[in-house]
Parts: sequence; C-alpha cells; structure tokens
Amino acid sequence: MLAFGIAAAPLALPPAQAEQNSAPANPTTTAALAPTGALPAAVTAQTHVIINEAYLNGGSAGASYKNKFVELYNPTDADVSLDGWSLQYRSGTGLAAPSNVAPLGGTIKSKGYFLVNGGSNGANGRDLPATDYTGTTINPAAGAGTVVLSDQAAKLPADLPTGSVVGRAGIVDLLGYGTSNTFETAPSTAAGVTTSLNRTDAADSDSNSADFTRDAPTPTGTQGGDAPPPTAASPAARS
Repeated sequence: MLAFGIAAAPLALPPAQAEQNSAPANPTTTAALAPTGALPAAVTAQTHVIINEAYLNGGSAGASYKNKFVELYNPTDADVSLDGWSLQYRSGTGLAAPSNVAPLGGTIKSKGYFLVNGGSNGANGRDLPATDYTGTTINPAAGAGTVVLSDQAAKLPADLPTGSVVGRAGIVDLLGYGTSNTFETAPSTAAGVTTSLNRTDAADSDSNSADFTRDAPTPTGTQGGDAPPPTAASPAARS
C-alpha cells in the first residue's frame, strides 16, 4: 500500500512565563496569566495545578536569590481556588509528617502562576519579585527533600509513605529531589546555587526525574517575574 506524505503541522510553543512588565494583578486573589497561545497536547491534557519550579539555595554564597521559592502553574482551562490548600515539605530522610506547612489562598488563574516565598540560607543574591505567599515557612534543604502541593490545609499524616507516591488522596502534586526517599516514580536531580528545578513544558508524566531539569531560576507570580539572572556564559539581555 502506498503512503501519501502529509505536511506536518507546526508544533505549538510551550507556555512562556509572564513578562516582567505585564499589568499587575491582585496578589491575594489571582495568579499571573501566561501569554496566550496554543499549548502542546501534553500540557492541555493536565487536569491539576502543578509544582512548576523550585529554587532551593536562596541566600547561599553565590546564590541567584536571597530566598528559596516554589512556583506553581495552572495548565488547565479553568481557574482554581487555592483556599484551604497548602504547600508542605518533608526532609529527604523523613518518615514522619511534613515539617513545614505554608497555607495558601486566593485563585490561580487558568494558565497562571503563583509564587511561594521560602526560607533563606543567608544574605546573598537578589530579592525575589513580588511573591504571593510572603512567609518563610517553607525552607527545603538543597540536597534532598520532598515538596508537596496539598488540597488540604492540615499537615499530611505521618503515614505518608516512602518510595513512589502517585495518586494519593490529599496530594495534588509532589516533587522529590536529590536522594529523597519520597518522589513520583524517581527523584529529580538536586539543583545548585544558580539553578532551580524546572518542569519541562509544564508536562506531568508522574516522574520527577523525567519532568524536571536544572536551569536558571525564573520566579513568576501574580505580578509577573524575573528574566533569568545573567551568567558568564549567558550575558543579560538588553532591552
């Protein structure tokens, strides 16, 4: 049987993070909108808010930012209320309930971002752009740990298992990194002082090792975000 060639349609671009000079939104009620445009099938298929980026070396010598942060992204076609949700952290060797719990609130818009401020290891690095949670409750270790996005305000129970945790009640998304004992399928690598753990194209295959890579931190919240900090290999872009 003869096969007839058909010109392939161009792939849609992944969602870009909100521009720094975009119009600000109310940080207590909404999340920044990403630029409009078609999304890849893997992204539009997502049905839940995701942990999109985590920078875990804030304040360390040579750090890009003074504070750690976790960035959430809503790849769905509907706004999602974060009222009664929380971001939680358990150490990489933890066997009990999470040690850090940050209460969340407001609404993360469809294709929008939400930025959670974290703790700091020192005074090095620049300030984060405006964050949507301004406390320092979340203070993940850099080398290993588990960050959990939960749709409940209460601390997850002490029977949170080790190993791969996928589809468990109370857990919307989970990121295990480094040598953490809790993860989705397999932990991602640990990040560095000038790199964060970045989810690729907002895809969620339920494998931390497959979904996250190390890249320059780009914190983005309801009021926009920062361009990647300049490095020796990648000079700052000029406006």
